[in-house]
Amino acid sequence: MFLWRFCKLPVGEKSVVWFELSLAEMIRLVRVCNLITDVPGAPTDVKASDIDDSSLTLSWHPPKNNGGAEISGYYVERRTGFNPRWITVNRKLVHIPTLTMSDLIEGRDYEFRVIAENEVGMSKPSDTAGPYKAQEPYGECLSRW
Repeated sequence: MFLWRFCKLPVGEKSVVWFELSLAEMIRLVRVCNLITDVPGAPTDVKASDIDDSSLTLSWHPPKNNGGAEISGYYVERRTGFNPRWITVNRKLVHIPTLTMSDLIEGRDYEFRVIAENEVGMSKPSDTAGPYKAQEPYGECLSRW
């Protein structure tokens, strides 16, 4: 009888669990429990709305593949113009697929992307959305006069 021996360290715990399984038992266990987990896929359909001279709301769809684990949340990144450097907008995970930003500089172009996270790790970034210009919507400045 051939035995596979491996150890699993649950995420966030310090205890060690040892398993000894035959090849047939291991295959059966993987098929039944779907033990394989991975990082999630990238979020999709990133779009901006409610754009004005200093803020906008970004929304997106969760990844089609969660990697076999629940999505913990999202990080949003942005860059201005054609700057190659991405800056993370939120320090804490966003738990719903929308985020309003109110620190934009009028007249600048912004691009955005979103990264999903589960207990295994972070996804690849979504496709880039934008550029979006921080400016008053057309017609609103005329109504102020």
